[in-house]
Amino acid sequence: MGTALRPGEALALRRRDITNGPEGMIAYVAGTMVHSKGRGAMRQDHPRTDASVRHVAVPNFAAEVLLRRLNLMSLEDSGRTIFANRSGGPLSPYNVRRTFRDFLRIAGLNDTGISLRWYRRTA
Repeated sequence: MGTALRPGEALALRRRDITNGPEGMIAYVAGTMVHSKGRGAMRQDHPRTDASVRHVAVPNFAAEVLLRRLNLMSLEDSGRTIFANRSGGPLSPYNVRRTFRDFLRIAGLNDTGISLRWYRRTA
Protein backbone atom coordinates (compact mmCIF):
# COMPACT_ATOMS: atom_id res chain seq x y z
CA MET A 1 0.00 0.00 0.00
CA GLY A 2 2.74 2.49 0.88
CA THR A 3 5.27 1.44 -1.75
CA ALA A 4 3.34 2.24 -4.95
CA LEU A 5 4.12 -1.25 -6.24
CA ARG A 6 1.79 -2.75 -8.79
CA PRO A 7 -0.22 -5.58 -7.20
CA GLY A 8 1.62 -8.18 -9.30
CA GLU A 9 4.98 -6.75 -8.22
CA ALA A 10 4.05 -6.96 -4.55
CA LEU A 11 2.78 -10.52 -4.98
CA ALA A 12 6.06 -11.51 -6.68
CA LEU A 13 8.30 -10.38 -3.79
CA ARG A 14 10.53 -13.10 -2.35
CA ARG A 15 12.66 -13.21 0.82
CA ARG A 16 15.78 -12.53 -1.26
CA ASP A 17 14.18 -9.35 -2.65
CA ILE A 18 13.97 -7.75 0.81
CA THR A 19 16.84 -6.03 2.61
CA ASN A 20 16.27 -4.84 6.15
CA GLY A 21 19.11 -2.64 7.37
CA PRO A 22 19.73 0.21 9.77
CA GLU A 23 18.37 2.72 7.24
CA GLY A 24 15.11 0.77 6.90
CA MET A 25 13.65 -1.87 4.65
CA ILE A 26 14.22 -1.91 0.89
CA ALA A 27 12.33 -4.07 -1.62
CA TYR A 28 14.01 -5.00 -4.89
CA VAL A 29 11.38 -5.20 -7.61
CA ALA A 30 12.63 -7.79 -10.10
CA GLY A 31 9.48 -9.62 -11.14
CA THR A 32 5.73 -9.67 -11.29
CA MET A 33 2.95 -12.19 -10.86
CA VAL A 34 1.07 -13.11 -14.02
CA HIS A 35 -1.74 -15.48 -14.86
CA SER A 36 -0.86 -18.05 -17.49
CA LYS A 37 -3.70 -19.85 -19.23
CA GLY A 38 -3.65 -23.49 -18.19
CA ARG A 39 -0.94 -22.95 -15.54
CA GLY A 40 -2.54 -20.38 -13.26
CA ALA A 41 -0.57 -17.81 -11.30
CA MET A 42 3.16 -17.81 -11.81
CA ARG A 43 6.06 -15.50 -11.04
CA GLN A 44 7.56 -13.82 -14.06
CA ASP A 45 11.26 -13.02 -13.54
CA HIS A 46 10.93 -9.49 -14.88
CA PRO A 47 8.43 -6.74 -14.13
CA ARG A 48 6.12 -5.11 -16.64
CA THR A 49 8.81 -2.85 -18.16
CA ASP A 50 12.61 -2.58 -17.93
CA ALA A 51 12.19 0.72 -16.08
CA SER A 52 10.14 -1.13 -13.44
CA VAL A 53 13.24 -2.92 -12.10
CA ARG A 54 14.01 -0.81 -9.04
CA HIS A 55 14.72 -0.60 -5.32
CA VAL A 56 11.84 0.80 -3.26
CA ALA A 57 11.91 2.05 0.32
CA VAL A 58 9.28 0.27 2.40
CA PRO A 59 7.50 2.45 4.99
CA ASN A 60 7.57 1.23 8.59
CA PHE A 61 3.92 0.12 8.69
CA ALA A 62 4.45 -2.08 5.61
CA ALA A 63 7.85 -3.29 6.84
CA GLU A 64 6.17 -4.62 9.99
CA VAL A 65 3.79 -6.70 7.87
CA LEU A 66 6.62 -8.02 5.71
CA LEU A 67 8.70 -8.93 8.78
CA ARG A 68 5.79 -10.90 10.25
CA ARG A 69 5.37 -12.75 6.94
CA LEU A 70 9.12 -13.40 6.65
CA ASN A 71 9.24 -14.77 10.21
CA LEU A 72 6.65 -17.38 9.22
CA MET A 73 8.80 -18.56 6.31
CA SER A 74 11.77 -20.89 6.62
CA LEU A 75 15.14 -19.79 5.25
CA GLU A 76 14.86 -22.50 2.58
CA ASP A 77 11.83 -20.65 1.19
CA SER A 78 13.96 -17.81 -0.25
CA GLY A 79 12.63 -18.49 -3.77
CA ARG A 80 8.99 -18.67 -2.69
CA THR A 81 6.85 -15.55 -2.82
CA ILE A 82 6.21 -13.83 0.50
CA PHE A 83 2.49 -13.62 -0.18
CA ALA A 84 1.47 -17.19 -0.94
CA ASN A 85 -1.69 -19.25 -0.88
CA ARG A 86 -2.42 -21.90 1.76
CA SER A 87 -0.35 -24.52 -0.05
CA GLY A 88 2.64 -22.19 -0.49
CA GLY A 89 1.97 -21.44 -4.15
CA PRO A 90 1.77 -17.96 -5.62
CA LEU A 91 -1.34 -15.85 -5.13
CA SER A 92 -3.26 -15.01 -8.26
CA PRO A 93 -3.63 -11.27 -8.95
CA TYR A 94 -7.21 -12.01 -10.02
CA ASN A 95 -8.06 -13.62 -6.68
CA VAL A 96 -6.44 -10.76 -4.76
CA ARG A 97 -8.50 -8.18 -6.69
CA ARG A 98 -11.69 -10.18 -6.15
CA THR A 99 -11.00 -10.50 -2.42
CA PHE A 100 -10.25 -6.78 -2.20
CA ARG A 101 -13.58 -5.98 -3.89
CA ASP A 102 -15.31 -8.29 -1.38
CA PHE A 103 -13.68 -6.39 1.52
CA LEU A 104 -14.88 -3.10 0.07
CA ARG A 105 -18.42 -4.45 -0.32
CA ILE A 106 -18.49 -5.79 3.27
CA ALA A 107 -17.19 -2.43 4.55
CA GLY A 108 -19.82 -0.56 2.56
CA LEU A 109 -17.16 1.12 0.42
CA ASN A 110 -17.81 -0.50 -2.95
CA ASP A 111 -19.07 2.72 -4.57
CA THR A 112 -16.14 4.87 -3.42
CA GLY A 113 -13.81 4.21 -6.34
CA ILE A 114 -11.17 2.68 -4.06
CA SER A 115 -9.13 0.01 -5.84
CA LEU A 116 -5.68 -1.53 -5.61
CA ARG A 117 -4.64 0.87 -8.36
CA TRP A 118 -5.98 3.76 -6.26
CA TYR A 119 -3.47 2.84 -3.54
CA ARG A 120 -0.67 2.82 -6.12
CA ARG A 121 -1.58 6.31 -7.32
CA THR A 122 -1.98 7.57 -3.77
CA ALA A 123 1.47 6.35 -2.69
